[in-house]
Amino acid sequence: MLATIAKKGLPSDRQKTRYGQMQTVIARLSSNVSTEVIDWHGGGGSFSANGNFAAGSLLLESSIDGGATWISCKDSSGADLALTATGIISFSIGSCKLRTTMSGSTVAAGTLQVETAAVVTEDVVPNVGLVPVTITITSALFSPPKSFVISVPPRVGKAEWVPVIYEILNKSAELAPYYTVSRSGASGIALTAITPAAANDTSLVMTIVGSNGMTTSVTSGNTTAGVAATPNVLVSVQKR
Repeated sequence: MLATIAKKGLPSDRQKTRYGQMQTVIARLSSNVSTEVIDWHGGGGSFSANGNFAAGSLLLESSIDGGATWISCKDSSGADLALTATGIISFSIGSCKLRTTMSGSTVAAGTLQVETAAVVTEDVVPNVGLVPVTITITSALFSPPKSFVISVPPRVGKAEWVPVIYEILNKSAELAPYYTVSRSGASGIALTAITPAAANDTSLVMTIVGSNGMTTSVTSGNTTAGVAATPNVLVSVQKR
């Protein structure tokens, strides 16, 4: 799979007018594929990548016939401009189309991490007006931890207030890029990682804590360990 993360023009308006089209591509590769094609207008650039290559090779390729035929870019000694591990290569080439291609890597889909917090013990909200319940999520994907507070009316049990937690988390624009939120049984909330690009996040934890007489204090558990997809390589080709 190819995920294009960003496309950028050259830094100044003058250069953009002169060169016109895109001169930079940044993408994440998770299979044996090629990146988006760059219209290169000649000159020096850098080709870099970092991540897990899974025994694969990332090659810089060029085309002078509009993309019909692709050939390996080579250095002055005739060696391919290729990376098999994290690194950076400088190059200079005339006008052409450029792309990078991953090949020979061992492709594995990976496993999405799942973290679940379940309110096991019934805890009826005391008759003291609206009671705050705080949900805090800690993750290696963001800092500081994200906290959410719901106000629960008195004399209701978990069957009423746990679904409210789900609704708040499920609609959160802060969590959406990282996790899918779902119900787990009658009184559980599960976070499922959006992508298996990273290995298991041991820092991921969700806590649910009541107040004003509520005894609820729940800490989530790792119900499915995440396994990184391979390859998982961030690649960049940029104009110097």
